[in-house]
Parts: sequence; C-alpha cells; structure tokens
Amino acid sequence: MKKSKYAKFILILLIAFMVSVLFRITGNSFNVYENAVVGAIFEILWLPMLVITFGSPIAILVLFILYIRQKSSV
Repeated sequence: MKKSKYAKFILILLIAFMVSVLFRITGNSFNVYENAVVGAIFEILWLPMLVITFGSPIAILVLFILYIRQKSSV
C-alpha cells in the first residue's frame, strides 16, 4: 500500500497536538509556578501551545480533505 504525501504532515500535527494537550494537563494538574525556572518555561511556551491547540485540528482537517481528494482522483 502506497503512503500518501500528506501522511508525514498529519503525523507531525497529531504529535504536536498531543504535546499541547499534555502541556495543558500539566498546567492544570501541578503547580508549575512552585519552581521559578519551570514557571518561566511554562510562561514562555503558553502562546505557542495555544496556537498548536487550536491550529492543529484545523490543519489536520485540511490535510485529511486533501488526502481524500487525492485518493478519489486516483
């Protein structure tokens, strides 16, 4: 079975989404500000994680539509 050219991008986006979910769970479950260094890293990463959280499902949907279109044209 031949892999799609979009499969690698979908996998990368899926992994990025899972990392952002783990980031969110960590922030809600633990006091990340207890340690100053961890709190600073958490503050630096919150905006990129927010973009990934809301952007990756949209990008996955777009890539899935392109994948379906590619499959139906073959």
